[in-house]
Formats: sequence, C-alpha cells, structure tokens
Amino acid sequence: VLYDDQTVLSKTITEAYKNINNPKSIFLDFHSSNQQEILNIINNQLTDNDVCVLVQSNPFRLSEYRIRLLLFDRNIKSIDHVFLESMSTDQYHTYINSLLYNPKVEGQQAQLIKQRIDTANLIEVISKDGSVLTYEGGMEESKINNGDYTGMKNVGGTFPVGEVFSEAKILDNVNGEMSVWAYPKLDKLLDVPPAPFRCKIEKSRLLHVADDSPKDLLSICDMIKEGEGGEIMIREFGCGINPFLDRSNVLNCVTAFERQNGFHVSLGKKHTVYNKREQVGRSKHTRFHIDLFV
Repeated sequence: VLYDDQTVLSKTITEAYKNINNPKSIFLDFHSSNQQEILNIINNQLTDNDVCVLVQSNPFRLSEYRIRLLLFDRNIKSIDHVFLESMSTDQYHTYINSLLYNPKVEGQQAQLIKQRIDTANLIEVISKDGSVLTYEGGMEESKINNGDYTGMKNVGGTFPVGEVFSEAKILDNVNGEMSVWAYPKLDKLLDVPPAPFRCKIEKSRLLHVADDSPKDLLSICDMIKEGEGGEIMIREFGCGINPFLDRSNVLNCVTAFERQNGFHVSLGKKHTVYNKREQVGRSKHTRFHIDLFV
C-alpha cells in the first residue's frame, strides 16, 4: 500500500487497509520514501499477481514513471484511490460508501445495460426537462467498469467503480438536445449550478449552450474550440451505476463521480478506448475529455 497522510480521507482509507491484518502487507509513505526505495519494492519484492494499492491525496509522480503503467508492466494488480484532496470533509462518507459497490449484485444491472446498448439501433436519452438526445445506427461494443477484470491483461483501475460506457459507431448520428445539471469547473472540481442548462447537439458537435449557462463552462468550451480545431464534439455515452453516488450524494472529484447513478457524456475529441481517428481527425486535435452530467 503506497499512501500519503496529506488528508483525513487518505489516512482513513490507509487505516482500513491496515485493519485487514495481512502479515505480508507492506505500507510505504510516498512522501517519506525516496524514489529508488519505492522502485526497489515494486521491482524486487512484489511478484506476479500481487496487489499494489495507491492512496493518493494528489497523484503520485515517480520521475518519468507512471506508477500504474509500471505496475501493469510487472503484472501487478492495482487499486487506485486518487484526487482525495479534492473531496470536502462532508463528502468523506459518500466516497467511502461508494466503495461498497458490489459487482456480484450490481453486475447483473451492468450486464443488462451492456446488452441493451450493444444491440440497440436507436437510443433516446430523455432529460427531465423533456429534451431528447438521439443516437442512431448502433453503438460501439460497450465496456463495463465494475471491478471485475476477468480475462483482462491489466488488472485494476480507479475506485470507486460502477459504469457502463460506449459511444456511437458513427458520431455524425448523434443529434438533439440535452439538459446538463453538473460539470467540472476550470479547477476540475464538480459544479452543480442552481438550475440545469440546455445544450444543442448536431452530428455530435455542440452547437449551442443556453445563455444562462455557467461562465466556467463557456470558458471550457472556448478552451476546447481553441485546442481541437474550432469545434466541440461529444463522445462518451456513459451510464453510471454506483448506487451510492447520485444528485443527493455528490463528490467534487469527477474521476470518481462519473460512476454516479445516472448518465453522462464527454466534451472533446479525446477517448482512449475508442480511437476513431478517421472521424475525429488528427491526434493533435484530440486533447480534451470533460464529463457533463445529463
């Protein structure tokens, strides 16, 4: 367990792992250890199928090494708790509860959603205000992120889990309107405006955002336009299924909150799972992946 003691939440999670009482466990304070010491343990003391837990108030850096990629190269499993500093104290219980997600229980729901997405030729996303976003022509094979890594080469990921995601096979076939109730601000923390705002989509491009939209969102849109060839695309079709996260139980950390029991899309051309360079253009124009909660 590679941890820090920078926040109460990181201390609480680390203490929970200590309470497992595994005599073979190794606990290492990232900020009290030098880089070589950490690398020596990863390379010399951990073996195939061991588990490395990362408890990070802010992402750990090992010079040129991305720790999780290093672990996967060594065939070491990973559990990643990250951006814990972004959570306010009143969100600690929500984050901890979200770790109670049970893939054996919620997994049935995930499989049902996956089956519906993978076989649908038409999907309509209907917002509470009645606006409709339509996906036509079929979806890419959806992926499930619920902590079950059976059959996968790299075992592990960011927790909490609980999501099924896909995107349209033909991005131009996504059209309509959607009502957005939350988004990440420029400081990357979740913002829930006093009222939802409506966005118009044509051929997966964001054409119009309501005049009463938050200023931070408008700044984000300008940033994406400047960095991605003058247009703003939506890509990910994300269905969060973690029952412990919802509009009444939010987290500032969008990386964690995208598992919330609801729907989200991503702004920007970047998606590491579905390449689609022929539809989105050159790689230098695929820079952003910013979640909007619908």
